[in-house]
Amino acid sequence: MADADRANNPRPLPPRPASRRDFEIAIICALVLEADAVDALFDHHWEDDGPPFGKAEGDANAYTPGVIGRHNVVLAHMPGMGKVSAATVASNCKISFPSIKLALVVGVCGVVPFDAGKEIVLGDVIVSDGVIQYDFGHRLPDKFVRKDTLEDSLGRPNPEIRSLLAKLKSRHDRKQIQSKMATYLSVMQAEQDLEAEYPGAACDILFEAAYRHEGKEKSCVEAGCSGQLVQRKRLSQSHTEPAVHIGLMASGDTVMKSGEDRDAIAKKEGIIAFEMESAGVWDVFPCIVMKGACDYADSHKTKTWQRYAAATAAACMKAFLDYWVPTNPTTHSPYRIPFSLQGVPASEHYVHRPTDMFEIEKKLLPNTDQIRKRRIFALYGLGGIGKTQLAANFARRHQGAFDSIFWLDGRSEQQLKQSFVQCAKRIPEVQIPGRSRTITTSLSQDEINAITANTIAWLSRPDNTRWLLIFDNVDQDWEGGQETGACDIRQYIPSSDHGSILVTTRLSRLMQLGDSKHLRKVDPGLARAIFEKWSEITLSMDRTDQELLESLDGLPLALAQAGSYICQTKISTSTYLQLYRKQWDSLMNAGGQPDWPLVDYDHRSVATTWTISFRIIEQENSNAADLLRLWACLDNRDFWHGLISAATREIQLKYDPRPISWPAWLHDLACDNVRFLDAVRLLIRHCMVEETEAAQESYSVHPVAHQWMLHSLDQPTKLRFSRLSVSIVGFLAEPRRLLGVVLDRRLFSHASRCAQWLGGFPEPQGSLQDLELMAAVCNIAWLQFDLGRMEESNAISQWALVRQEQAFGAQHRLTLGFIILQAQNYRFLGNPEEAERICQQVLASFHGQLPDWEEIYRMLAELGHALLELDRPKEATRVLQQARGMERFLGSDHPLVLSLLRNISQAYWRQGKLEEAEVHLQKALVALQNAHDIDEDNFARLSTNFAMALMYQGRYQEAESLYRRALACFEKLYGPDNLHTLSIYGILGLVYYKQGRLEQTEEIFQKARAGLEENGTNVDAWLAYFTHGNLGDVYHSQRTLKAAEEMYKRALEGLSELRDHRAVYDALEALGRLYERQGRLEEVRTVLDEVKQAHRETPHWQGVSCHCVELFLPFTQSSQESTTAAALPSASSQPDAEMASPSDLHQSVTTSSSAGQGHAEQTVQQSERR
Repeated sequence: MADADRANNPRPLPPRPASRRDFEIAIICALVLEADAVDALFDHHWEDDGPPFGKAEGDANAYTPGVIGRHNVVLAHMPGMGKVSAATVASNCKISFPSIKLALVVGVCGVVPFDAGKEIVLGDVIVSDGVIQYDFGHRLPDKFVRKDTLEDSLGRPNPEIRSLLAKLKSRHDRKQIQSKMATYLSVMQAEQDLEAEYPGAACDILFEAAYRHEGKEKSCVEAGCSGQLVQRKRLSQSHTEPAVHIGLMASGDTVMKSGEDRDAIAKKEGIIAFEMESAGVWDVFPCIVMKGACDYADSHKTKTWQRYAAATAAACMKAFLDYWVPTNPTTHSPYRIPFSLQGVPASEHYVHRPTDMFEIEKKLLPNTDQIRKRRIFALYGLGGIGKTQLAANFARRHQGAFDSIFWLDGRSEQQLKQSFVQCAKRIPEVQIPGRSRTITTSLSQDEINAITANTIAWLSRPDNTRWLLIFDNVDQDWEGGQETGACDIRQYIPSSDHGSILVTTRLSRLMQLGDSKHLRKVDPGLARAIFEKWSEITLSMDRTDQELLESLDGLPLALAQAGSYICQTKISTSTYLQLYRKQWDSLMNAGGQPDWPLVDYDHRSVATTWTISFRIIEQENSNAADLLRLWACLDNRDFWHGLISAATREIQLKYDPRPISWPAWLHDLACDNVRFLDAVRLLIRHCMVEETEAAQESYSVHPVAHQWMLHSLDQPTKLRFSRLSVSIVGFLAEPRRLLGVVLDRRLFSHASRCAQWLGGFPEPQGSLQDLELMAAVCNIAWLQFDLGRMEESNAISQWALVRQEQAFGAQHRLTLGFIILQAQNYRFLGNPEEAERICQQVLASFHGQLPDWEEIYRMLAELGHALLELDRPKEATRVLQQARGMERFLGSDHPLVLSLLRNISQAYWRQGKLEEAEVHLQKALVALQNAHDIDEDNFARLSTNFAMALMYQGRYQEAESLYRRALACFEKLYGPDNLHTLSIYGILGLVYYKQGRLEQTEEIFQKARAGLEENGTNVDAWLAYFTHGNLGDVYHSQRTLKAAEEMYKRALEGLSELRDHRAVYDALEALGRLYERQGRLEEVRTVLDEVKQAHRETPHWQGVSCHCVELFLPFTQSSQESTTAAALPSASSQPDAEMASPSDLHQSVTTSSSAGQGHAEQTVQQSERR
């Protein structure tokens, strides 16, 4: 349309752009109707009579290049609304059109009806002089706080834009621009398909801010909105011309449809309009937002005004461009050098990394700043993380944005100079001395130095500003003093204040050169894409595929290596995963093979690239190298100085008076935190390790690099450092355990890693070093036990006990320590009989002459506890009283001693000796209250134990007080969703239940249940059973039978792992009784079958669980089924009957049959056993 209009109003067109670099103005529209309005005002469309300009590779935008007035412009069409979409479109536009100096965001918006008393009506145009992100901040419980610090705020427009906006605010120019707007608007209104006619003042309705729209998806007329209208003087005129308002705009991700919120934000922030795109464009381009008012940002918004508002905004845009002065047309640069891939290790398998690429583009692409300055960007990270490939792709992607791009090899000073020599050959003849372009194979060092200097001088020319230098693989630290050929690249950076420089390095301290980015592993989606690109297969993402990607953990070189191997060998991902775990060396080391598939990578394999870094590290600091070797035998996460703190002192075993020394290098690092930090900083500098974000002064290694460390060790070295790792973890755990302090859970992952090496250790021969190792293993097994890993603890102790007995004898004190641990494991795993057996066996071997050892008393305590669990309280009392000799070794307030007193009290109570029970319990409670050296965790655990004893005696209020103290400790230490805390929720709920406080009972069990669901698959089966079972009891007592049934079934879920425990019987019993009360005999028989099956599978519980079989005995006689069914009471048939609590004394099955007449009351208290 505008092209046709030009025939009547001829105006010279600017020259057709030679390339995309000649466009200086971009227009961005979110809606089609907005783009239609802008397009209608084009004076010419360049692609109507010439070849398309195209766009950069990877740019997903759609463009319309053309002319508006005297400007070459490009219209970018957004795929949707919002600032994220706008930011993506703007970023891509900057890649394809690198010379854009001004972006205009044109469209429609919601407005604030009054600006400092001035009326704003629909159809007016808002021009931004600033933008705020009004929804960017913190949502607090009572309010929203916008982030408005300097670094979080969008900047001001540049001086050129601010100056022009100031001019347009003047009376004369404001009238001029509004006059031009009216002219351009009339042109658009002549085109009927644009539907740009003024809707009329009658449709411009503004209600009071508090009045809300009456109907959804209806106009105010259709919905019958009848609120108080706000009168405006401008609308009383015969014809309302659109006005221009210049002010602050609010940009956000949500549509503003609240008059009250609109006014509150406007008052607080001083804004006059709301829209959704400008915040995404503002940081990419110098930007002005021009948007027509289509609604009042309240609940009454409709689309009636959108096309007219889009037309007024487009008219304002064209009028504004009449004021904008274009720069001189772009001329061909005399320094333009064709792009070449010579020396650039570009890969055709490269997968675009948009987030990382954007960081580089933002810093290095030539911009439109009035002040020209040099830009330096350091890209640093672990070898194989993808730095070189990212740099190569940046060069290829943006070759049009620079006059020249030079790729420089930074591996050594000599290679760097040779790169400059190659660059000199590409420089135009007249711009550099001729001898610098004459390259021969026999250049002297002086000639190489001269050519390098001439090339740097050429880059320093004041009018040669649009070049890019890429220093690749600057991995040798010139300040280390050890590397051969290392160079200070600062000497080779042109001194002129222009140009762009990209450095790829493993040296983190090169971030000091300028802007920087620590390149880290790619996200799971990119990891999959890289693997699929190299392997040429599509992953199904089954469990094997997921495990493989998790093992490679987002390391691009490892992903490429794995994918190329699979592509070449045609093996499955499952086979590769097995090879990766068993034959890492063969897979991850190129081994000098000429046909190795990673030809795109300089070093060909992850093993090679890290070996280079390791050699450099070892030359500079041997302690750092040994620390890496030790780290290979520990977990790759969470390494901190305290982990090696055991090495600050000699190892002094209580079983042997001879001290054992640590390696000197480890002792030095453990004793001197400065030396440790020096070693770690060197590793960080080479990007071999990185700081852990979640914990202060904690460090981690990428899992693939961790694997490389381990496999780089020869067998003797691996044996030496794996034994050292076991000693480090074991002797760090020992003093804390002996003091009763709960072990740091940070040790767990390291302890699990150490357990992997045990099978590779030679059989102990009885040496002091062997005894040291076994003592450390014992401590690690205790650590696993203390952290609730009984199965792992038992496996370690069984492995070690055999070797300990063979090397040191069955009566060695350390051997006794292993047996005590095994007894505790058996007891916690539900087999107190075996715990009793092994303790009795060992004690009998002394033939009544028990030595006065701490281990003997601890074994007696363990035996007494097992007897107590086996319901033999008289024997337990005698043994536990003997165990009190441990007080002489541990002190009267040690947690083990307090637990012993609690068990003695429990033994007396079970014998009916209440006075003795009370004496011991009170003594323990007093000691607990006065204990000063017990940490909060142990205090909470002991409080829980004593509270349980009080609860057994019916002293619920005292028990509740202790439980609450324990709960406060656990919540403080571990948070509300930790399993320790959840277990106290459950037990406290049982205390409430016993006191008849059902509402509080349900509330706290629901809290425990919510925490279990939050923990997901990490939930302990016992705790889940306890919580759901007791919550079922609560619902049963409240006659909410459907909910009770659901909870009982949930309690049974997950108990398959505990088939050998009475919990299965209790859960089945509760469900059976529920069915029994409802008269659901078929379900009762099904439960009975399950009870019988469980009973057959767990004969060692026969004595304590026969009540479950007896419970259903009447139903085993098929001849009596009908009689029984007729007589069973049903909750539904007796709505007013009192229902007994299933966790108290269960009533017998009422039946008129002869078999049921003598059926006794069941006295099992299920909830207490839970």
